[in-house]
Amino acid sequence: MSGDGLSSWSKSDLAHDAGAGIADCFRPPSVRHYLIMRIEDRVVIRDARGDDGATATLIIRDGPLPFAPPGIALRDCFPRSA
Repeated sequence: MSGDGLSSWSKSDLAHDAGAGIADCFRPPSVRHYLIMRIEDRVVIRDARGDDGATATLIIRDGPLPFAPPGIALRDCFPRSA
């Protein structure tokens, strides 16, 4: 982890996150959303845990990124430069 609190991820880290690592992230019951942001191709992958414990994956390339709960949406994850 870098000094600014942000992690530096390698491609192997991302491959792990896309598989078994997600299960570890959802181990604490309070975790409802898990994001993978692929900056190089401007994609956000959101896994969300429902009230029944099942997870659903949403892949966002454009448009708002919804979070329910708490009922908010993140917009402009990758703003276009002028």
